[in-house]
Amino acid sequence: MNWFNFVIVGSGPAGVAAARRLEEKGTCIVDVGRTPGHVFPYASLSEGRAAGDFESMLGPCWEMLVNVVEPGRMHAKFRAPGVRYVVSGQNFRVYDASGEICLRDAGSYAAGGMSNVWGAQLFRYNDADLAEAGDWPIDAGTFETYYTDLEAHIGIAGEFDDMYGFLGETTSMLPPAPIVRRLDYLLARYTAQRGRTHLRLGRSRLAILTRPYRGYPEYGFNETEFFSTEQPGLYTARRTLDELRAGGRVNYLGGHELVAYREFSEFVEIDLRHCDSNTIRTVRTKHLLLGCGTLQTARLVLLNRRAVGRSLPFIDHPPTLVPLFIPRMFVLHFLFAVSRCNWWRP
Repeated sequence: MNWFNFVIVGSGPAGVAAARRLEEKGTCIVDVGRTPGHVFPYASLSEGRAAGDFESMLGPCWEMLVNVVEPGRMHAKFRAPGVRYVVSGQNFRVYDASGEICLRDAGSYAAGGMSNVWGAQLFRYNDADLAEAGDWPIDAGTFETYYTDLEAHIGIAGEFDDMYGFLGETTSMLPPAPIVRRLDYLLARYTAQRGRTHLRLGRSRLAILTRPYRGYPEYGFNETEFFSTEQPGLYTARRTLDELRAGGRVNYLGGHELVAYREFSEFVEIDLRHCDSNTIRTVRTKHLLLGCGTLQTARLVLLNRRAVGRSLPFIDHPPTLVPLFIPRMFVLHFLFAVSRCNWWRP
């Protein structure tokens, strides 16, 4: 039977962040570790369109468009051939106070977890965030050294602007990612009117390399985020996992899923199912860390404590999408398009 000082279940952002602090200390990462079986064959979306390869862009059955007629279906980002493996894990449902399903999805068995399909927004939680979430036993200052370490490891693009304090006081940032003309126009108008409005606008903090960093190239901004999970310059937790494995700084048990654990006074005993052979492997560790995402971690704990009927508070941060229509920009785009037509001459 294998013994470890630390066993970390999950290779997403939480799992690899913990592993970096515990590397070379008898640490083992356990996950299913699936990788994409389909690779988007083009360096940019423009290249794919020029090739007329609609199957690579829309799927063999054009399933990327299914939301046009079935709005409740899974987001297009999860249906692309090179991405759909990410949400092939354990199904889950979240119910509201009245018993109605308010969230339905599947966990990730992918190496790197859900970071393969995230929006790359990374910012610090501050004391106001923790106060809003509930009665936390620690304050935001406890995270300071960990945030600084991860920011240096990942490379965060951002800017010192009016959103700086709201997003957390990141001390070292790469240049901000470029934005489209209409947002640049909006930000310029906001800057000119600063102090006359209660709104605050600014750049997001993104795990995107806007210049070469730590041996990795800058991101190409080629509009392939919906079609590929392996894009140089766009951080996913798999990058850290690969670094830890390549350096031999952690043990790694891929292709395994946690099915049960038992806590004893001196150790934790863990049952792992091999995903191909379906056989059970048992290991022991002094410390077990579950980094399987908020919902899957809660599910595993409740199952092992035989508390499947217990309800838990669920706090989410869904985005609010506001349509932005700037008449001036619309006119400029229209004139630009017309000027390119052969039948119109200035």
